[in-house]
Amino acid sequence: MSIKELLPDYYDGVREFEVLFAVEDALVDQVDQQIQRVKANQWIQTADEQTIGFHEQLLGILANPEVEDLTFRRQRILHRLQSMPPFTVPYLRDHLNRLFGRGNYLLVVDHENYRMVLESSAENANWFQEANTIIDKIKPANLVYIQSPTFFQKIGIAESAAIAPLTYFRIGRSRVGTDQLLKRAEEIEVSIT
Repeated sequence: MSIKELLPDYYDGVREFEVLFAVEDALVDQVDQQIQRVKANQWIQTADEQTIGFHEQLLGILANPEVEDLTFRRQRILHRLQSMPPFTVPYLRDHLNRLFGRGNYLLVVDHENYRMVLESSAENANWFQEANTIIDKIKPANLVYIQSPTFFQKIGIAESAAIAPLTYFRIGRSRVGTDQLLKRAEEIEVSIT
């Protein structure tokens, strides 16, 4: 379709407008081709080689265009995208083990109340954000995610007992203001059984 067909007959035969319409028709055709290219690149089955290369880069695929044709490369990308592991709690725990280390987090999934709580001790804000990103990708949309920053550290408790006799002043033997009212003797450690 030409732009000339959309205008009134008044412009027929004017050389300047005919040249202008020819140039504009070529530009409109280029834009239409670009629009069709963008539409085709929305799906891997119809994407061009440049877009396939972009997807291969995202998936970490090193392609050899001399040996592999475009159809094979498209099918390989589709296969990789379809063979992602299932998003389950063990899969999430595996990711969290890699992020925080075993035992450095507590994941509680309350299916009844649609809640997931992660208590973790991230080394810095980047790891905290990375955990949020992974969980946002993995968790179902109906679960509420609650992140609780926690510091895990073991505390050792030791107990001991000691006896220290106390001596109080006696009336008539002490002088007020010069002698102590209470004297504490040296502590003697005793065993606890």
